Amino acid sequence: VCAANTTIASGVIAGARSIGLEVSGDLSVISLLDSPLALMHVPAISAVQFPFEELGRRAANALIDAIETGSEMENVRLGSFQIAARNSVAAKL
Repeated sequence: VCAANTTIASGVIAGARSIGLEVSGDLSVISLLDSPLALMHVPAISAVQFPFEELGRRAANALIDAIETGSEMENVRLGSFQIAARNSVAAKL
């Protein structure tokens, strides 16, 4: 299951347990956004880690360029991301 954030991933894990499923044994769960909750959860929730500071810097620079040149702002592409594979997935990603 790919959850939007760690709060939803936590709910998925709770729901899975309530019907007798074992997370990482019967079901893998990963969050699209990492947070401190992901590390505190049992099992620790795997998560995608985006470089938000870099993305913000790129977006700000693109906006400044568009304002200065009077041109249309271009799309800002996300560079790289990391996957923090923790105990909520069966196989390491």
